[in-house]
Amino acid sequence: MKTWALLILLLVGGCSCASLPDYSEAKAYVVRIDFPSGSVCSGTAISKAAILGAAHCFKTEAGEARFNDRPVKWKVVANDGADHVLVTIDKTFTTWARLSARKPGQGDVVFVHGNPNGLKDLLRVGRVAGWNGDVMALDLLGWFGDSGAAVWNEDGRIVGVVSAMYPGDQPYWRLTGCYAIKFTAADWKAAGV
Repeated sequence: MKTWALLILLLVGGCSCASLPDYSEAKAYVVRIDFPSGSVCSGTAISKAAILGAAHCFKTEAGEARFNDRPVKWKVVANDGADHVLVTIDKTFTTWARLSARKPGQGDVVFVHGNPNGLKDLLRVGRVAGWNGDVMALDLLGWFGDSGAAVWNEDGRIVGVVSAMYPGDQPYWRLTGCYAIKFTAADWKAAGV
């Protein structure tokens, strides 16, 4: 009875709680990449026919894979030297993500939709643990298959890309690493951004 009374009080009186971001919008941009070798990575649609992903996932300059269960031919159009690639594909997206102009700070809330351990499109929410030079460390569970997944801020904009996981003393990796994105204006243009 007390629970119901509290719930009614909150509904009638309102709540000063901060609203949560709309995770579903970011989910629409997530791309699961299944390579013929059996490896799985993640990526994010960033233009009509391009994704942002992790360079270590793309072993050649061009190839074929399944993007969200669709056969796709892909080609790397830019590599920023910091484990990020811009990849064009022979299919098109109807909607795509936007990048944030603001670098997140320590303690900022971030979230990831990725494909850890072969699972599909899992949401994790965490915080920026800190920066070590050009590497953003996230207090966020990560695993193989998350590589290339966008890291989103609370505004639903991309602030990083999952590139590495730092082992802890648990059977999972607690710190997820993202290198600063270093594409040039010409690189973005080549990807149609």
